Amino acid sequence: CGLDAAHRKTDANGDPLNIIHRGISPQNVLVSYTGEAEAIDFGIAKAANKSNKTQVGVLKGKFGYMSPEQVKGNPLDHRSDIFALGTLLHEMLTCRRLFHGESDFATLEKVRKADVPMPSELNPNVPPEVDAIVRRALQPDPNERYQWCSEMMDELDNFLSKLRPPYTERTLANWMQRTFAEELEGERKKRQAFAQFKSAEDVKDHNEKLRQELAAKMGLEPSYDGKDADQISNESTQIWDPAMASLPGADDIDDDMEDATIQDVSLAELRTQIANVEDLLGQIDEAGPTVPTPMHIPPGGLSPPPAAAPPVAYVPPSMAHLYPNAAPPPDNNRVNRLGIALVSGFILFSVLIVGLVTYVFFFSDLGKPEAPQGGSLTVKTSPIQDVEVHLNGELIATRTPHSKSSLAPGRYTLEVRHSDYKPATQIVTIENGTRADVRLDLQPIVLGTGFVNVNLDPPEAELFVDGKLIQGSGGSRRVELTERSEHLLEARLAGYYVAEGIVEVSADQTVSKNLKLRKLNAEITLNSAIKGKIFLNGTRIGVTPKVIEDLDPRKVYEIEIRAPGYHPWRKNVLFFQSYKKSYTARLRPERDPAPPQEVLQTGALTIDTGTTWWRVVVDGWDTGATTPVTKKGKLILPVGSYKISFVRGDQEHTVDVTIEEGKTLSLDKPYTLKGG
Repeated sequence: CGLDAAHRKTDANGDPLNIIHRGISPQNVLVSYTGEAEAIDFGIAKAANKSNKTQVGVLKGKFGYMSPEQVKGNPLDHRSDIFALGTLLHEMLTCRRLFHGESDFATLEKVRKADVPMPSELNPNVPPEVDAIVRRALQPDPNERYQWCSEMMDELDNFLSKLRPPYTERTLANWMQRTFAEELEGERKKRQAFAQFKSAEDVKDHNEKLRQELAAKMGLEPSYDGKDADQISNESTQIWDPAMASLPGADDIDDDMEDATIQDVSLAELRTQIANVEDLLGQIDEAGPTVPTPMHIPPGGLSPPPAAAPPVAYVPPSMAHLYPNAAPPPDNNRVNRLGIALVSGFILFSVLIVGLVTYVFFFSDLGKPEAPQGGSLTVKTSPIQDVEVHLNGELIATRTPHSKSSLAPGRYTLEVRHSDYKPATQIVTIENGTRADVRLDLQPIVLGTGFVNVNLDPPEAELFVDGKLIQGSGGSRRVELTERSEHLLEARLAGYYVAEGIVEVSADQTVSKNLKLRKLNAEITLNSAIKGKIFLNGTRIGVTPKVIEDLDPRKVYEIEIRAPGYHPWRKNVLFFQSYKKSYTARLRPERDPAPPQEVLQTGALTIDTGTTWWRVVVDGWDTGATTPVTKKGKLILPVGSYKISFVRGDQEHTVDVTIEEGKTLSLDKPYTLKGG
């Protein structure tokens, strides 16, 4: 993840920069429409080589998302951000604030103690595996937490991959695109409108039109000039920022401060105040109920809340469960004020856009050195992302979105290819110092259809075409196929080897294919110089010589041959690398010492590859098993190291394993196997 990359960032010499975000909170984590989560606003991030280091005795961050060591004034490292991530995850699972007290004092005390209820105590739908992840991320001692964000991410990924069906980034992207379909369409229309702008005047005209339309919807005068924008903007942002202007010391607050919930506090004073916080709260309780007080904390120290509480910031009903102590919504002209705030915010945004366009068109070359040579290109596609991106015939990417920089000015031919979609081509002009954003909507290829008649033996086998189960029964199945170069046919049945076949069809063509499955069995041939009785797993089955057939090659068998006056001959048989075993028993007379007992050292293997099944091959030997391999049908193997291959058609994935005596090894990471 991006935060992990920041934590691990090094300088040109390879020395760690020791970057700490210190501002992880809901506002600073965004999820894109493509399902990607990003941490933003490194405004108070700390790095080892920053020239403007935090003063000793100053606390920076959002109180409810600090770590215990941050509140105590102890030295910080990147693990403080991991505690904040745990706080976010807890709040997402429970839909309520984790560290939120009646005052800032109480909030800091809750963080310092880090006495955290498990999410399942508040939301019974949270599974134990997720509880364990949250518990580890919120450990008060940094040494007991995840040491890197990637460790936490791996455990979350492992849990999500075990869900049926697995939950992936693509799942999230699909949900985002369904949920925000209107917003996406609005963004597309905006891009189309912006593409028509040729000058700053076009932007001004467009923004003026939008301003008038929005003012009309809000019941405002068309000539409204936004002169009350600052006042209205302050009221709007009170959802997250306390009303600090009414408090002592508010004049000292920087007007450009991005987030008023980021506060500087004297740690020397803070330790004293926290030590006595319970006494302070007791005094407040004796004085009677009070309304929680939005606080400004001056650099000189932390002061108790004033006795008379100023108005509390308004919180909308949809967020009331997060702020149980917030004041009720005002009932006078709130809608009109909100409308004015929206128009004001839009006007301010328009001014920025106009300024930017004006600079690009009119001032970018005045008094400046020569513009940098080269531009950049960003390519996005819909509806798929695994595509080939070619620029002037050269393959530059196999997935979108993709960005390429340092392109020489000029005209380029951009082409996107995928076997299921028609190629999409566009001429792109690259200019110095600019970025070209291109979005290509791919159109699916309309293919002809053909048919294949599949004859199955045995008829009860399952039929798969290109990895998809084809519903049906009986020995003859008719399948409709799209016109492609090749299709993989597979027949599977317990107790048989998988049968495979490749077919090609053209439009309106019918072909036939026979799939005969070979029975999975093993046999043991037994001989002895003296005729003896044969016992298989304790049951008598005949006398020597004899061939024992129709055995399950995945089981271990105990063979015993007995003859009067002779010691029993015993053998443990494990079928590995061969389904046929042959033994000649040498019986020893009872007057001779008994033969040593053979010890067969074995272990077991279970496999779960998720929703896609694979053939299991061990050191090149087809075991006849297909995944999942459960505990009931686990593979028994001699102790040692093996190369386990998962095979389907021409696809193969391999993993090295070690089998230990008496132990069962479980391979349960389906995300390592793709395709099918």
